[in-house]
Amino acid sequence: MVLANIGIPVNGKKIKALREKQRLSQELLSEQSFHKKCYIPMATLKRAESSKSVSYRTLVKIATFFGIGSDSFVDPDVEELQD
Repeated sequence: MVLANIGIPVNGKKIKALREKQRLSQELLSEQSFHKKCYIPMATLKRAESSKSVSYRTLVKIATFFGIGSDSFVDPDVEELQD
């Protein structure tokens, strides 16, 4: 099993709150992530903000964009990883 392909449940409210704190729309965050070399497509951001599972790679990209650890976004209420 490859970790990059496992769906990881995330806390979408936290991702959205950080984005809004920086006064960014989803579209603008997606554009800025491209310039930071951690491109996050807008559809992927919407998925994450909806608290749907994302790949480990996506989780790292979101954390990189905000400059915090990826474990900050893992939803502690979900006990197991989803394929």
